[in-house]
Amino acid sequence: MPPDEYWHGSASATKAYAEAYRIRKRERNYELWLQGLYFYRALSATLSHMGDEPFEYFSEPLDLDKTEEEYEAERLQKEAEQLEATLNAFAKRVNNERS
Repeated sequence: MPPDEYWHGSASATKAYAEAYRIRKRERNYELWLQGLYFYRALSATLSHMGDEPFEYFSEPLDLDKTEEEYEAERLQKEAEQLEATLNAFAKRVNNERS
């Protein structure tokens, strides 16, 4: 808030500037939280390659309009599709061995 507006402006302007500051601070905090999430995911993906099951980094940026439940449903759907493909390949291999 400019000093002239502080001293000669209305009290409601001071409240508006304070509220705008709180909103900017909340948005900045959320941005830093997201940055931490991306960093955590990158570090986890890097370190997981030392273990048995690699942990994949995001294939695309997060859609900030999706809920956690929607992301979980998509993850489960992808896992089901992968399992189905694995089972189909196994069944095909078993059927070829019988022939």
